[in-house]
Amino acid sequence: MSGRLADVVALLTAPSGGVRGGEVDPSPEALDALQRVVHWTVGSDGCRPAPQDALRKHLDRMAVLLKYRQGAYYVPRDEGSPPPPIDMYDSVCHTMFHLPLRHADPPAGGFPSFVDADGDGTERVVVPEVWYEVDWAAARQGRRLQQRVVFHPNAYPYQLPAVRCEGDGCVPCDGGTRARHYVLWFLHLPEEGPAVHAALDSAALDVLVRERIAAALPPAAAFDYIWYRNPKMTVPDLFHVQVFWMPREA
Repeated sequence: MSGRLADVVALLTAPSGGVRGGEVDPSPEALDALQRVVHWTVGSDGCRPAPQDALRKHLDRMAVLLKYRQGAYYVPRDEGSPPPPIDMYDSVCHTMFHLPLRHADPPAGGFPSFVDADGDGTERVVVPEVWYEVDWAAARQGRRLQQRVVFHPNAYPYQLPAVRCEGDGCVPCDGGTRARHYVLWFLHLPEEGPAVHAALDSAALDVLVRERIAAALPPAAAFDYIWYRNPKMTVPDLFHVQVFWMPREA
């Protein structure tokens, strides 16, 4: 067991009536090793949504293609080149941070067409009628940009084990409680880029994670938590970290 993993295990298994946890190594080996000890955390096999949530995620991403401005289509692309990644920036700014939208100008060559695969496997070609983008002039007015960090349940939660928690520990239990999977999102302005928050050190991020979990619980509530920077982000457009937490009896 590596020193970093041993430190997290020590935190999560120490007798305590308060808060236990910290940043973890997201490698499959480290996640599996931690799960074998504390049981409630995510393992490598669970680092993906359940099939029904994965389908919903796919359909939601298609909806993003049809509704929100896709920046890659505003620059020349070679014919036959693979489709660019889905641009999630305006979508997340709107849905997570509630920033206002405006109509985006269409690309010079017109809106692209996309193949939409429905849940039943049927494919159809669809073309956006209009794209939206964040109205930054309106967003900069008033207090809209004061909220630069959002703590929100993951819309497509990973597959977490069911456990029964007793005292300072948990044991596997069919039909038991599952940890909560949240995402800590960071808003950057267009001129900044996600690197402005990716540069935050782990100590600062850990403080934010603890504060946001505590704010979601009654005062002085006890809880366990882990978090990590996802090395394979499906939404690299805005910096975010994955957070898993479990309320405990004090």
